[in-house]
Amino acid sequence: MAENAPPGWYQAATDPPGTERYWDGNQWSADTRPAATSPAAPPEVATGDRVTPHGRQIASAGSRIGARLIDVLIIVLISAPLVFPNMTIENGVVTYENFAIQWLVAAIGAAYEILFTALRSATPGKMLVGIEIVRKSDGHVPIGFGTAALRWSPNLLNYVATGLGGVVVLLSLILLFADRMRRTVFDFVGQTFVVSKR
Repeated sequence: MAENAPPGWYQAATDPPGTERYWDGNQWSADTRPAATSPAAPPEVATGDRVTPHGRQIASAGSRIGARLIDVLIIVLISAPLVFPNMTIENGVVTYENFAIQWLVAAIGAAYEILFTALRSATPGKMLVGIEIVRKSDGHVPIGFGTAALRWSPNLLNYVATGLGGVVVLLSLILLFADRMRRTVFDFVGQTFVVSKR
């Protein structure tokens, strides 16, 4: 294999036949796997393509927004029996008769996001539109609990000060269109990419 080959899985000269080792573009990793049944040629990446260093196509902005809307709808449906009986709206301001309900709803949202992304690398919304989250460092899925929790952590700003959560959402939306790899605040914090499923 040429030393200037793009990142990907290749047969390393020092490894036994039938195995592949990950080449990051500079050096071999410690990770190996059984070779694919028919060795694939290194991906041809055209200039300007949104492809991770691991050869995965970055998900479209539309699919990510669609996935988020589906997830919000699911969380609202799960939380509705707890929220609506304990919620009042006065002068456009939402208040909760039982303050603990607000924290319970937040815990439901956190569990939903962290569990699905840790174990499946995708929430139900992402699964429905055919996208998933991979680690930036190695393209690994599922991403695991540490990365999933770190990626979710910007949501905590909702509970630090009023309006900070909205700032994170707005900044993420801007980055989704401005960043070449369509990374949001959550991707930068969690060191992840969101990609189309193979």
